[in-house]
Amino acid sequence: MMRAVFLGFETTILDTLSSCCEIAGVFVAEPRFRLYSLPDWLLSNYPIRTRVRALTTRHPRWLHAWRRRLMRYHMMDSARERGLAQLVSPSANDGRFLSTLSNLRPDIGVVANFGEILREPILRIPRHGFINFHPSLLPQYRGPTPLSRMLLSGEKRAGVTWHRVSEIVDGGEILAQEPFEILNGDTVSELTRRSVELAARMLPPTLDAIEQGLSHPLPQDDRLASYFPKLSPEEKRQLAALERRSCGS
Repeated sequence: MMRAVFLGFETTILDTLSSCCEIAGVFVAEPRFRLYSLPDWLLSNYPIRTRVRALTTRHPRWLHAWRRRLMRYHMMDSARERGLAQLVSPSANDGRFLSTLSNLRPDIGVVANFGEILREPILRIPRHGFINFHPSLLPQYRGPTPLSRMLLSGEKRAGVTWHRVSEIVDGGEILAQEPFEILNGDTVSELTRRSVELAARMLPPTLDAIEQGLSHPLPQDDRLASYFPKLSPEEKRQLAALERRSCGS
């Protein structure tokens, strides 16, 4: 069984990883506060966080601001509740974190919904490097908002790619890839849910192939690549209007 480290926010992927690997640690970003306010002080206490999180689940509209604050502690609490080691650091590329990771001697790093670009020093540490799940059929729709872009472009097919992490954003070799259909009335939330579930199903056989030396990474053809940045305010309005029309149809 491989030893893995996890970087990201998708707990569905973390749970699947836990079922097929020994988890050496979970990256937890240090919460940063511009001003140490009363809400921040309250949420620094785990029992209080659990109570506030239960309230935000029951009353999401009223406590939206508290839900956003709780996201700072999402992976910290997820690791704690699963009994997994927390690797707390301001950055995955921080020198102290690299030293901690080297001492853990992981076989592989798994990334899922992680906003930081990993640099060469960290990529060299795990024996099999890092792999990442991206919700598109790479090399198409690289970037942070592929599902939103697909809906805006009227695409009829989406997909999931597991690929090696490189310093080129979403540009590493493809390890596994599966398409799925975009249905009438689909929203970004629905496509996100389906892509995460598909990625979780694809993960164990992908890891098994890597461990047994049976993986056949496929280089991406950059001539076919497309990259899209975050949505502009106008594009967000267009997407919201599109989803309202789709849900009403």
